[in-house]
Amino acid sequence: MEATEADPAYEVSSSLAPEDLGTSEANLDVSLQWATAVASFAEILKESPYADPERLSTIADVVARPVFDGNPDEEDAAPLPLSRSPRAA
Repeated sequence: MEATEADPAYEVSSSLAPEDLGTSEANLDVSLQWATAVASFAEILKESPYADPERLSTIADVVARPVFDGNPDEEDAAPLPLSRSPRAA
């Protein structure tokens, strides 16, 4: 589909059943693993009740992988410092 800036935006919604995702994160496509890691890190940064700081080492492992199928967005995230420092008051 070819769209220009002048074309109106539209929203598409879809759902996934749990069995469509896989039995473990290790079985997920690498792009989905990366997206999950980045989203999880965002939840930690904003101190969301859904955040799980225990996942920081897993997040760091996923983001630090050397190659993400040539996706520059994913490769740019690799040097992110994945540690938690106290917020300024």
